[in-house]
Amino acid sequence: MTWAFDVYYLPPSDSAREARIETAATERGGRSDFRDAPEQTGSHNVCLTFEFEMQGDAEIAANDLRRSGEFVEGPYPYS
Repeated sequence: MTWAFDVYYLPPSDSAREARIETAATERGGRSDFRDAPEQTGSHNVCLTFEFEMQGDAEIAANDLRRSGEFVEGPYPYS
């Protein structure tokens, strides 16, 4: 089983912000799994999903992002 979390933010898309978020996730062993943006789907938020092999790594990365002010849902089991 793998673990994942989603990071949401309001549009417009911000490539610098997404790079910072991705760096925080990958430093803990995460990998980018999915990106959903208003420009693509008409949704109201940008959503970035990251997948992890270890629950503990996902929790640490999610908490790091929360402390930096990001809105994170999860981690949750992801298969």
